[in-house]
Amino acid sequence: QLLPLAMSSDSKASEPQALQIVKIAPVAGQKNKFEVVPDDDSLDVIVKNLEKLEEETGVDKLSIVSVMGAYRTGKSFLLDVFLRYLQHDGDDKEKVDGLPGWLVGKDPHLREGKGEVPGFFWRGGMDKCTEGIWMWSKPFLREVNGEKCAV
Repeated sequence: QLLPLAMSSDSKASEPQALQIVKIAPVAGQKNKFEVVPDDDSLDVIVKNLEKLEEETGVDKLSIVSVMGAYRTGKSFLLDVFLRYLQHDGDDKEKVDGLPGWLVGKDPHLREGKGEVPGFFWRGGMDKCTEGIWMWSKPFLREVNGEKCAV
């Protein structure tokens, strides 16, 4: 089962979360034909969050982290790991069973699906759980070579 795309604009804007910005949809009445469909509401949320960060911090640089690859090769899992690192600002001082605290939280096992901290949905096995293009709704502010950068 894929994650639902339908979500109100209010819920998209309230908490940081993974948003599907592009989906692949069947073309009505045409067998084996598909089209790329952007989600304007999700894109609007992301643009507004970038503008808000720029207003609050003056950041004018943007770095995009993207992952692409074949079907069922761990793209969502990898994005979730990157996200965990960014959410904890890379702080690796805390350890849980020898693993960085930012990676596992309070549980020493990585759990598929939605954990205690929102992230990119993933699961093992051969059944897909995401498709299209997904993006985190709110940017992270980082300093790179002495300059502010939105990630």
